[in-house]
Amino acid sequence: MWLIQRILFLVVVIFFASAESFAQSSEREYLSSTYEPVSHDSMAQYYRTIVSEGNGDKTVRMYYISGKLKMQGTYADKDLSVEDGQFSYYYRNGQIESEGYFCKGQKCGIWKRWEWNGQAKADRVYPDPQSIYNNKVTDKPAQFPGGYLELVTFIQENTLYPKEALKKDISGTVKVSFRIDEGGLVRDVAVSESAHYFLDQAALECVWDKPLWTPAERNEQSIGSNFILPVTFAIVNGEGRVRVGN
Repeated sequence: MWLIQRILFLVVVIFFASAESFAQSSEREYLSSTYEPVSHDSMAQYYRTIVSEGNGDKTVRMYYISGKLKMQGTYADKDLSVEDGQFSYYYRNGQIESEGYFCKGQKCGIWKRWEWNGQAKADRVYPDPQSIYNNKVTDKPAQFPGGYLELVTFIQENTLYPKEALKKDISGTVKVSFRIDEGGLVRDVAVSESAHYFLDQAALECVWDKPLWTPAERNEQSIGSNFILPVTFAIVNGEGRVRVGN
């Protein structure tokens, strides 16, 4: 009797293992330093595994040739060109580098970032977070009154091109880091990447002058969040122009 039960148990295990193998198919590819497929691991800098999910998505895990994880995420197409879902990236030492969501090939929502030693960096925030999985994700980034386009308009209309910079033909992009606290106030404004003293000061003043934001939320609770905002100063036909972005 015991032997019969044991045989039946093994049959059930084999059945479910076989069913799972039909549901998912996995393949392994070796990649060069430029992520091109190569025929042998001796020519590879990375390798990846690809699992075909039942809904047509592809779950990809890319590894350094040492075996440590470099990236994991989900693609919506067989060519692995449309990222869709949560992604995580890692340094060679195993420390997480960044994580966040893609919406149909575009980064969206809050992206968390870290230095190679684990020190937190400023978050990056991308537009249209509401499209992530039909709101299954509860994180919501802080929002400027009226949304991202209003932020762009505000910067362009309220940032004066410094006269001295215009006179001396100085242009460039200033990256300003700041924090939106739980009450929506702008805090800790600083230059994270300088262009020139004149431009830096103009960008800082503009960020400080922003109105009250709607704070970020996690699980319907207000939280503080970090931003990096690139403010570009360009001279076009002798006139100073200011825009958001590189």
